[in-house]
Amino acid sequence: MLGLAPVVGLAQPLPTQSSGIPQVYNQPFGSAGQPFPTTSQQYEPSTQPERRLQPYRIDPTFSFRETWTNNVDLAPSGAHQTDWVSEITPGLRINGVGEHTSLTGSITVPMLVYANTGAENNKAYPRVHLVGDVSMLDNVFHVQGLVSVQEQFLTPFGAQPVDLVNATGNRYRTETYGVSPYIQGVTNAGISYQLRNNNIWSFTNQTTVQSLDSRYTQIFGAASDTRRQFGWRLTGDFSNTAFDGQNNEIYLRLVRAEPVWTVSPQLRLSLTGGYENNDYQLTSSRGPIYGAGFEWRPSARTLGQSHEHPVTCLSVRAPTRTMCACPHPPVVPSSAPASRPSPSPPA
Repeated sequence: MLGLAPVVGLAQPLPTQSSGIPQVYNQPFGSAGQPFPTTSQQYEPSTQPERRLQPYRIDPTFSFRETWTNNVDLAPSGAHQTDWVSEITPGLRINGVGEHTSLTGSITVPMLVYANTGAENNKAYPRVHLVGDVSMLDNVFHVQGLVSVQEQFLTPFGAQPVDLVNATGNRYRTETYGVSPYIQGVTNAGISYQLRNNNIWSFTNQTTVQSLDSRYTQIFGAASDTRRQFGWRLTGDFSNTAFDGQNNEIYLRLVRAEPVWTVSPQLRLSLTGGYENNDYQLTSSRGPIYGAGFEWRPSARTLGQSHEHPVTCLSVRAPTRTMCACPHPPVVPSSAPASRPSPSPPA
């Protein structure tokens, strides 16, 4: 396949795609406003970066690419067809942070025109990723929103072309909408807190299999006081995932407490105790959780007077052990695994 890409203005990168069912959004929305914390991300509001104001900007983008391919539909040998493909991609890039609002993201619409197989392959692929945040009551109460539209691959065993030029029935579109009201702040006693309700709806289009529509609901709470030598953290996570046409739900229930000992400005030790009750349909677990960990922040002298302060941490959770490198500021998964498997709908 041969591609030529003359560009006018600012070109957008090729749309990324992933395989399998759409992942349930129990991860942060994005860079606008405050992210969606999860139990695998310890929450300390005092470490959140200050809001940096940026004037709102809407920048138009445009790109044009011509591609020749000798197998436009990825057909078997002997049935392949050659084609010239024109890919025209207008779009908008949006970014702004105000005193009480923020909005960032992009909207693009790649349009593909095929010289030989246009009747069956001409198509537009809208892509949207917008994240907004509105704050009220002296930045204590927020409402965050998400709109995301993208293409994914239905199965890893089907055709997975590297871009949109090659047509395949293995590609389908997902739409995700999210609303998250939350409160966060710091009390007069120095206790940082957050209480958040995440609601995410995912819809699938242009797929021949059963509906993969889903709704994810999460109540997440966290509080901490680690400014003193002997501090603490508390977290609670209660979530449900329901799939359209399925009677059973996937749920997670977890509470955790952590005493924290700040030995020095460079070293912090912690213990973890709690309880979890999870049901992923094919597997479930319930019982106590416990562990220990430490955070180490090298001094400027150790780093050769560098201004960067990376954090190295060791986290131990029965019955597994995890080593991780934590970026600045310290966000240490002291008792949670490095990642949690994304729920899948029951077969």
